[in-house]
Amino acid sequence: MSAQQKNGENHKEGEAPTNNGQALPEAAPHGDPQVAQIRQLIFGEQMVGYEDRFSKLEQKLNDEIDQMRAAVDKSLSELREAMQKRSDEVEAASVPRSQIAESLEQLARTLRG
Repeated sequence: MSAQQKNGENHKEGEAPTNNGQALPEAAPHGDPQVAQIRQLIFGEQMVGYEDRFSKLEQKLNDEIDQMRAAVDKSLSELREAMQKRSDEVEAASVPRSQIAESLEQLARTLRG
């Protein structure tokens, strides 16, 4: 007895499989409502759990992204303020070029005599 016969599959190569002489039903198409109902009965509770879990994960990721975006925006704003403050300090501490040129000319005249 072959493995096919042990499993109740009585068909010759090239022929459609049978179950004790009766043809096996064809696989239902994906859009078959009966298959969808059976799938819902078998996997429905698990799928609801998965959907809930994925929904929570998605919300958590979105919350973390929002927090990171807020932190980056805050840091960028603080950096801009610090740079502007430093720029103002440097500008206030620097002497205008015309004043430097005038001081150098006066020093040169003093040295010449």
